[in-house]
Formats: sequence, structure tokens, C-alpha cells
Amino acid sequence: MTQFIVSWIAGNMLNLFIHQIPWIIIACIVTYILCIKIPKYVNYFIIICVIYGVIRGGYLITTLYPYMGGSLFTVLYGILLLIPYFTVFLGALLVKCIYNKRH
Repeated sequence: MTQFIVSWIAGNMLNLFIHQIPWIIIACIVTYILCIKIPKYVNYFIIICVIYGVIRGGYLITTLYPYMGGSLFTVLYGILLLIPYFTVFLGALLVKCIYNKRH
């Protein structure tokens, strides 16, 4: 049973991550453009990426919570589901760090 649960979580996380790839690319491009054109707004954009991750992940958790029984497993699963949504933030932060290191 544990192996089934772990593979189910991994499959859902992979599916969510694949759906986030276009958003990660867009966030990286926008961050790079902001670093070049308007550097003072880069941090605001990164905060927007964090808010995006919290809202999208939080919505997913709140829709799944009633169906999963309200257990500790549900809370842990919800935290794991936030990871794919925060990759948008991590991509933008990585671009900012690389840009700042080079300039």
C-alpha cells in the first residue's frame, strides 16, 4: 500500500511539474528582461511568482482536502504538491542570481 501511495504522489507531482514548464520558461524570460531593462522590479516579480505558487497550490490542496479524509497524510501530500508550483519561483530566482553574478 505504501508503495502505491508513493508512486501515486510521484506521478501526480511529475504531471504537475510538466504542466508548469511553460510557466517556468515564461517566468525566466520575464525575469531576464526585467534584469536588463528595469532591475528594481525584479524582486517584485519574484514575489508575484511566490504568490502564484501559493495560490495555485493552495487551491489544489483545498479542493483535495475534503476527499482525502483530513489526515496527516493529506497535509503532507498538500505540502508535496506545492513543490511543482514553486518551481516557477525557483526558475525566476535562478535567472536573477545568474544575471547578478555575471554583472
